[in-house]
Amino acid sequence: MRRLKRNYFWVLTILILSSTVFNLTWRDKSWPGYYTLSVFLVLVVLNIIGNRYGKNESAKKECHTP
Repeated sequence: MRRLKRNYFWVLTILILSSTVFNLTWRDKSWPGYYTLSVFLVLVVLNIIGNRYGKNESAKKECHTP
């Protein structure tokens, strides 16, 4: 789980930085907003997956505890 969170942190950092660069580079265009929205949706999905994975791991630990 710790490795998954570390990888999630780097994915989150890269996506946020790329979104910032896109928005600052192409200020007068409308599509960077769509890129930012899609990045936000990807982060929401990754967060949901991470939460479900964490719940499954904690449930498995509770089942195996004597």
